[in-house]
Amino acid sequence: ARAVILENYSTSQYSFRKLSAALDSTGLFPYGLSDQQWRKWVQLVHLAKMNDSVDPHSALTQPPALRSRSTVLKHRRLGTSLATRDNHLSLKQHRASGISIPLTICLTKSDRALLKYGELKGNRNNAGYKLARNLLGTADLLTRHRIIYHSDPHQLFKQYCDRCTPPLDDAEAKTIWQSASKTPAFASRSLDSILVSVSQCDRGNIKGSVLRQEKLVFGKAHASNGSSLLEEVL
Repeated sequence: ARAVILENYSTSQYSFRKLSAALDSTGLFPYGLSDQQWRKWVQLVHLAKMNDSVDPHSALTQPPALRSRSTVLKHRRLGTSLATRDNHLSLKQHRASGISIPLTICLTKSDRALLKYGELKGNRNNAGYKLARNLLGTADLLTRHRIIYHSDPHQLFKQYCDRCTPPLDDAEAKTIWQSASKTPAFASRSLDSILVSVSQCDRGNIKGSVLRQEKLVFGKAHASNGSSLLEEVL
């Protein structure tokens, strides 16, 4: 829709409240105008160019059609079920590919930050215990759904310990890991959320593979042309 500038010149003075009330009384400037009403107004503006009887302002003054709560919930459930179906379809495709994914992409951002930067003294043990639980739980979830991954959870935990300030010594690290391993752990992300990351990783691997193949083909073609030119010269 095109913006319309309203100009009015008068010696009279009006307070902001009176002017606002006057505009509201027209019914053409309602608050909370829905996207549905704006779309309808645009549609009627185009129709009015061909039919004088069409009044675009009717779309602004008519109240928007309200959807029942059950309809809203139904659409939400449909969207969720479709997303879940797509995720499980991508899971089947990933299993068939046999590609190993990095365990780190299945972790939360905060866990990935711990692996990258470690933790400062005073919070190393608590953060390490939480990270160890999340690593164990995520690895267990991937194993149960037959998703191949790398690296080993314990190796990633040792990486965290080495990057702490100061680094955690072997005795402390062993105590934390043993404590985290005593009871079954659970992933910090849902399966559907992890499958989105797996799907993104698969697309990245496919794209990278295509680029490598293109470079290989280009390199062979370039070498072949070079050999042909050399033969002509000789």
